[in-house]
Amino acid sequence: MHKHHKFSTGLVISILIALIIICVGIFSHILFRDKAEEKKTYKVALITNSSDIDDNSFNQFAYEGISEYCDKNNISYTYYKSADDSVESNLSIVDEAVKNGAELIVCADSQLNETVYQAQDRYSDVNFILVDSEPANNDGSITQTNSNVTSLLFDDDESGFLAGYCAVKCGYDSLSVLYNTDNYTELHYYYGFVQGANYAASQEDITVELESRNIAHAKKSYPLRYVKKAIKSGTDVIFVCNKDLSETINEYALKHNGLLINVGINLSDSKAVAGSVIKSIKGAVYTSVKSYFSGKFEGGNSITLSSVNDAINFIPNTDIIKDFPEDDYKKMYKHLADDSISIISDTTVDLDDLGLENIKHDDMTPKN
Repeated sequence: MHKHHKFSTGLVISILIALIIICVGIFSHILFRDKAEEKKTYKVALITNSSDIDDNSFNQFAYEGISEYCDKNNISYTYYKSADDSVESNLSIVDEAVKNGAELIVCADSQLNETVYQAQDRYSDVNFILVDSEPANNDGSITQTNSNVTSLLFDDDESGFLAGYCAVKCGYDSLSVLYNTDNYTELHYYYGFVQGANYAASQEDITVELESRNIAHAKKSYPLRYVKKAIKSGTDVIFVCNKDLSETINEYALKHNGLLINVGINLSDSKAVAGSVIKSIKGAVYTSVKSYFSGKFEGGNSITLSSVNDAINFIPNTDIIKDFPEDDYKKMYKHLADDSISIISDTTVDLDDLGLENIKHDDMTPKN
């Protein structure tokens, strides 16, 4: 005789609910585990030099251009910081970026030119934007911009010209320059600077004393030693052509009542900086990223931006320059843009042949 066990309806329902909860829990665990294990991908990658992303210079400006466009258009992006600025380290970062889904890589500094030179062949299906330089081999003797690369360049002669012009127009007539003849960009800054200073001096009908030092083969300690000497001798303002050196010299000048004009990094809020010449890297990168996603990527080209594009400007420190000659500046800038002002960009031309009639010039190459 079989006994029939009676289960209450409530007990059955409770058991079923418990089983459902267990199953849902197991399924959710698997689902979320798989989601967590999914690799995050980024369509756009920025590779910076070894400085931080908030460097108030190329890294920051390039990142702002990328983030502004990508945030507006729901495009994933990230950045990678170079460990030591070596080509080997940078190429490993490119490898990582590509593995993480990058189809467009922005390289934010001229120090990355050799990295792009090698990476453009290694990853021919990935596109690159190189800021302020062209892809080049290790000694710069060979440049090659493949169809998957756009180089964004800026008129360095104009950058220097603006610095020299504004220095004199702001009342400084005793100037010093630190530059490096082995660096293409710095040499053009320098040539532009002396011509800009002369142009302003001719307008003011004054003679400007200008002392320049080529630090290409000088010891590492020389720039600060020279700045100390220049400040003591009564130099009004020192133009620093190297943006990386600018921060170090700025710190020194702050302690010793020196005054600088710099280029490439915005230090115009420093009490030791009269003004900074800034390149519109944010806008240039934004436009180039937009071109890529619009199917209009200008691969294989070097695009030079200048006053014609309003891409270079002098930013005065208004705490120091109380009465910046805005009207004169705008008039001069317009003449630059329409080629009414001609800047000699050929750096093989001797300074004595530049027509610097309002400059009393002393140029020297220190060895120690």
